[in-house]
Amino acid sequence: MAGILYLVPTPIGNLGDLSERIIETLREADFIAAEDTRVSLKILNHLGIKKPMVSYYRHNTESSGPQILSRILAGENCALVTDAGTPAISDPGEELVAQCAEAGVQVCAIPGPCALVTALAVSGLPTGRFTFEGFLAMNKKNRAAHLKSLGGEQRTMIFYEAPHKLRATLDDLLAAFETVIAGSEKKGTVITEEEKRIIAYHEVGHALVAAKQKNAQPVSKITIVPHTQGALGYTLHLPEEEKFLMSREDILAEIRTLLAGRSSEEVVCNTMTSGAANDIERATEMARNLVARFGMCDEFDMMALGSVQSQYLDGGYSMTCAQETYAAADRETIKILRQCHEEAKQILRENRELLDKIAAYLLKKETITGQEMMAIIEGRDPETVDNYGASKSSQPAFRPSVPETIEAPARHINIVSEPIPMPDYDEKPEDKDPEGTPAEDKPAEHADGDPE
Repeated sequence: MAGILYLVPTPIGNLGDLSERIIETLREADFIAAEDTRVSLKILNHLGIKKPMVSYYRHNTESSGPQILSRILAGENCALVTDAGTPAISDPGEELVAQCAEAGVQVCAIPGPCALVTALAVSGLPTGRFTFEGFLAMNKKNRAAHLKSLGGEQRTMIFYEAPHKLRATLDDLLAAFETVIAGSEKKGTVITEEEKRIIAYHEVGHALVAAKQKNAQPVSKITIVPHTQGALGYTLHLPEEEKFLMSREDILAEIRTLLAGRSSEEVVCNTMTSGAANDIERATEMARNLVARFGMCDEFDMMALGSVQSQYLDGGYSMTCAQETYAAADRETIKILRQCHEEAKQILRENRELLDKIAAYLLKKETITGQEMMAIIEGRDPETVDNYGASKSSQPAFRPSVPETIEAPARHINIVSEPIPMPDYDEKPEDKDPEGTPAEDKPAEHADGDPE
């Protein structure tokens, strides 16, 4: 009679997470298959358990898997353990489970620690629907393709990454969020120095007005590098937390931020450009919704002046009020826009010195982070701040790489846009996966800190 394959989770940080059932299973198993026998031996020594152990990791599955299966078919019970967490979750154990299923061998999963569920539970992100993406590929092209495939994903996404690669991966993810809106960088575009100056002040206007408002979303990045989807520059806002409701103050703050690009052109350059077109459209829509849909206007109180048409198709909105009321609603919308426009200009006038300093730094660097901007506002040297807001002196000496072509969703971007012809890209050879031989009993994934 065939034995049983037990999937035995091991603690992801605290040995106190070992349940009585996990301990009993390790004691009763005939042998243990371990992703790294050295790590598992520490747990067994802690429990006072002595058991025969075999190595089973990513680079020996083809040879070790059939041997383990053969022993189970001969009647032995095997406890499969990984370094930390649940076996078979982003783990070579999934191959052994599949082999057992094909051979008709019983597989018994013991409940216990799992890094992805634990992280999700404490994240504060929506937990009703989520997707687990595991580790991103090391190959640059495959990595980009993976992120591109997630461009329309609306569920909470969970990724695994090794500690020493985390910062580089965070940059990859940030680039992915941006590129779906703005496209990839297009540094070959010829822009005059005066245009570049206007774009810089436009984008810094967005960023500075956002930074000076309590209800505005924080700035993550400012760039004046042209992008392939027509953006001559943009300011990226990433909220610190998920918000499902917007107050009147939130809406007005966002309108001021949207209009701050044009306002900066007026205050500094004494001009107006077509780069504010998208900003104006979005600000007008928000102001009109505030009046006609959200009941946030004193003139009309709680009266809805329109309704959503084709909610499950294009989401179109149409006014359902008298012509006179429609005209009055337009006047209220204009009043809100004019007020927010003047308030944005006032903020910029009051902070003109900061506006000039940040714009000068942006013109020098072409792309800066929100942390660098905040350093200037707070009177600190932006050169001493890395992408994550910490002092460079306290961080490793490397700078994370940013992929060239990745597409995925962004949260909120203010864009200066003009038609830009598509570039001619030279075909580049495909990136190759790095080659290497793993340690005798130590898989490469462990060296990266695979949590499962």
